[in-house]
Amino acid sequence: MTVYFEITSAQGVPARVALKPGVQKIRAAIGDQYRIYDEATGKSPPGIVVKRFDSHMLIEGLPGGAQVELTDFYARCGVSSPCTFVVEPDALFSDAPVPISPASPPLQALTDGSFVMYPRDYSGAPALAVADGEGFSSSTLYAVGGLSIAALAASAGGGGSSSGPVAVSPSPPPPDPGDKTPPAEPVVTSEKTAVTRTPVIEGRAEAGSTVRVDIDIDRDGQAEASYATFAGADGHWSVDLASATPAAGGLPPQGLPDGSVSLVTITAIDANQNQSATALFELAVDASAPAAPRITAIVDDVPGYVGVVEDDGRTNDRAPRIQGRLGEPLAQDERLEVTRDGTVLGGVVIDGLSWRVDDAGLAFGNDYTYVARVVDDAGRASASEGYRIVVAPGTSNQATVTGVTDDVPARTGNVANGGVTNDATPTIVGRLAEPLAAGERIEVLRNGAAVGGSVLVDGDTWRVTDSRIADGSHVYSARVVDAEGTGPASTGYRITVDTVNNKTASITSITDNVLPGIGTVRDGGTTNDPSPTLRGSLSAPLAAGEELQVLRNDTVITSSPSVAGRNWSFTDGGLTSGDYDYTVRVVDAAGNIGRESAVYDLRVSLPRGAGLGSDDLLPDADAPVAPAALSLDELALVGDEPFASSAPAPQLPSFTVTALPPAGTLEQLLSA
Repeated sequence: MTVYFEITSAQGVPARVALKPGVQKIRAAIGDQYRIYDEATGKSPPGIVVKRFDSHMLIEGLPGGAQVELTDFYARCGVSSPCTFVVEPDALFSDAPVPISPASPPLQALTDGSFVMYPRDYSGAPALAVADGEGFSSSTLYAVGGLSIAALAASAGGGGSSSGPVAVSPSPPPPDPGDKTPPAEPVVTSEKTAVTRTPVIEGRAEAGSTVRVDIDIDRDGQAEASYATFAGADGHWSVDLASATPAAGGLPPQGLPDGSVSLVTITAIDANQNQSATALFELAVDASAPAAPRITAIVDDVPGYVGVVEDDGRTNDRAPRIQGRLGEPLAQDERLEVTRDGTVLGGVVIDGLSWRVDDAGLAFGNDYTYVARVVDDAGRASASEGYRIVVAPGTSNQATVTGVTDDVPARTGNVANGGVTNDATPTIVGRLAEPLAAGERIEVLRNGAAVGGSVLVDGDTWRVTDSRIADGSHVYSARVVDAEGTGPASTGYRITVDTVNNKTASITSITDNVLPGIGTVRDGGTTNDPSPTLRGSLSAPLAAGEELQVLRNDTVITSSPSVAGRNWSFTDGGLTSGDYDYTVRVVDAAGNIGRESAVYDLRVSLPRGAGLGSDDLLPDADAPVAPAALSLDELALVGDEPFASSAPAPQLPSFTVTALPPAGTLEQLLSA
């Protein structure tokens, strides 16, 4: 005898599969119609049993130990898009075909959570379930009339067997058209606030009843989606909106809108089509995590430092106040928690968006990390960044080093952090977070050791001059000390002391560029050039931060001559008649002045009257001082013959020389 499983598609195209021993799995498709028939009779084999287990249809009691699983028959098919399995019984039971669809009510609930869907007319006498160990763990129910009915035993998916006989509940009586008693109103046990947009809705209803779940998202009285499910033997029912196929309508593609509150109605329908009273359920969706709070400050109110303790800061307050702000007002299902190293603190006070909590019982020598978080009833949390403090005895007043002052020429003033100085007794200056309290003092450290000398404090500023220190790198820091101990040391301020400069420079020549005597002017020589050019050399090229100074009569006239390697040059200007001493020296990056070069002496002689003619003007080289009367010795004839003479000069020519001051208000006449 060959038994076939026949599939007729929604388009009316038939196909069939010959059944063999074991489990045959066939995936259900919308609109398909299924039947099992014996090739010899064209009818369903006697003893066939149809059951529902989860979302699958199971067909058992087939010849040769064959079984069929219509996978997802109850998930893929629905009231508006049904699939149908048709049983065509033999004459012993009925000649009329029995269609079974997702809307068909079950006949009996079994202890393993499955439901008997066919046959419907067997006795409710107690039966004995015996495991057969094949495929789905099944057993045989012996009923009046010798009809064999298979039922799933202990396992939910097959492959296992029961450990012994299992008592199976008797079947309910057949539908009674005269029974008008409705099932009890269903109960919803799922949470009223869902944290996903496709939650599971579940509850309890009359065992074996069909449960209809209607979801009205916009609460306009029209359900957007309707679902059908069954209450199990224990009355439990559920609809998973992530996987269940609606019997009518449908949800938006992403599920229920975040922030929405849908009206859900639940109705139970028994085998006699009696309907229960409708249960109403408001389903809120909160799929977004709460807004994270912030810790804005931890406050110390124990002297000597009172105020905000910075993140990773130090405090001597063993009962500090933690305060912060919420990202948004708390929702009805949200709460604020503040934790210290994971332990929730009590007594949080919320005022609008601000909050605070006072801690206590902290121990010296430990560090603690605080975190604030908003938690909702679904267990989701949004947390702040951690805020760490170190609790230690002693003041928490903070001293900082703000600068180091150099008062040794050539370069004086502040030495930058990381800078170089030639001052072996620098002055260290800084600030306090707040003025010193009673019993507090400042301790300044150089390379970790206290600096000698008194620290002068003026309000929140301080300074101390270090004693003579060796050349090299030194790091200064400062801290506040009280009777309990020392406060936190400041960040280090590094300087390099360099008091030696061995680099030298020299003047090798001075050049005259004015006719008639162009060329080098020897040391001690005379020039008529008011802008001579100096040249020289260096013992080594200048390093970064070094400079070459040119001095005239002990006064620096430039710190930026032209330097190329070990050679340099500089053109002076604006000289008047007179003697000039030139020297050069190197100043290093620390401000150390190198040894001054040998003096290069230069006499400048600018002629004032050579080649004078009648009525010529003599320029005044010493303006704006009014010129003195010109002596005869200052006038010369061409050829350098003296004009004035102690011997009588008969018949000397007569002429007039007029010296005009810049303003033209003074006139002196010389005549001879």
